Amino acid sequence: MGNIREILNYLENKDLKIFFSGIGGISMHAIAAALHQRGYKVGGSDIVESESVKKLRSMGIDIHISHRSENVAGYDLFVYNARIKDDNPEMIEARRMNIPVIKRLEILGALMSGYKTSIGISGAHGKSAVTSMTSEIFMQAKTAPTFFIGAVYPPVNSAYQTGKDDYFILDHRAFPSNKLFRLFRNSRIFGVTPSSLSAKVSAHVIGARVSPLSV
Repeated sequence: MGNIREILNYLENKDLKIFFSGIGGISMHAIAAALHQRGYKVGGSDIVESESVKKLRSMGIDIHISHRSENVAGYDLFVYNARIKDDNPEMIEARRMNIPVIKRLEILGALMSGYKTSIGISGAHGKSAVTSMTSEIFMQAKTAPTFFIGAVYPPVNSAYQTGKDDYFILDHRAFPSNKLFRLFRNSRIFGVTPSSLSAKVSAHVIGARVSPLSV
């Protein structure tokens, strides 16, 4: 599974149990919390008892400290981030049990697709700062945006907010060399350094849809 429409169809089942491998990551814990708030049954694992893990546990989310094959038993969807490799015991078990396996960016794409205006901010440096400032602008304009930032944003004491308006703002931490970047209705790329460039990445940058924002 990797097609956005397939993931959306799968998420129509609110009884779905979703497992996040690497759930303590700044982006992963935000997605897990947002889905939990939407009524999904969420759980996961990580290797560190971090503040993010403690916060999720305080919300009633079951989290294992260690990656073990038995952790994924009873789950219907397996979400992983870039740190989780193919030899991870949870990944191996999920595939053995025919549990759909999707990347963090793929479930983000599915969440984003339900908003009329999606804004992706990417680049080599300062993504979280610019995403925070953009989110603040929209909040000051009396909108209620949904945003996911790669750092805790002090005004809301969180890396995410689930809003009520039609705006979705994302700190797109991976440079725009993947298909998620093409889904944004408004794209911002900045701070490009020579180490960021390749023929593949440059093609995506040249083809990116960039348009003015208005609030």
